[in-house]
Amino acid sequence: MLMALHTYIHSFMSTEQFIKSSQEEKKFQFIFHQSRKRIIKYCVWIFVGSVALFFMYGLVWLAFQSDVYTEHLMNSVPICPCRMSTTWKNNQFDFTIDSICDPRKSNFWNCRFHQGAKGCYRKKSISISAGAQCCYDRDGLWLSNWRKGAGTLDFYYPETGRNLSTYQHFFSDVFSYFSCCNHISDIFNTCKQYMRYRPAGTCE
Repeated sequence: MLMALHTYIHSFMSTEQFIKSSQEEKKFQFIFHQSRKRIIKYCVWIFVGSVALFFMYGLVWLAFQSDVYTEHLMNSVPICPCRMSTTWKNNQFDFTIDSICDPRKSNFWNCRFHQGAKGCYRKKSISISAGAQCCYDRDGLWLSNWRKGAGTLDFYYPETGRNLSTYQHFFSDVFSYFSCCNHISDIFNTCKQYMRYRPAGTCE
């Protein structure tokens, strides 16, 4: 009799513990799923916000540009040579090969932002912080059409060893390019506007 009672009590307690364990497990699963939903929601909002800020940067950047100042810069930076020797020496006419579009290299990222160009050269103005970027086809002829890989005016010339000029170049010339010239730029026509303020210039 006592043995049967003990077995019944033990069975009852085990069942009660199982019920409590199941309830706690369900509660944990509920909290876990709710937390996961919140994390996913926050990640989506962060992504959407980052993309919006990325595109907004280009629109704000364009609002601060000036045709008059762009013309002033173009009159102050070196004029591109109309032809470069296809020996592609590091220095030609006091212009130095651009490391991001080096005609002597052939890796995936080389000339990625000047597709159609064989190589580019740069030179800084002697009077201001701006500089010229000149790009050439495989025959060494200067490119003027940005859709075919032409170079652009550098509002800030990126000088090796000078972090400030590199940061200024990145935010004024590079990041603005990424923001204005992307897969949806045709909708707002922002890439064409970017090239209006960062033109290839002329050659001589």
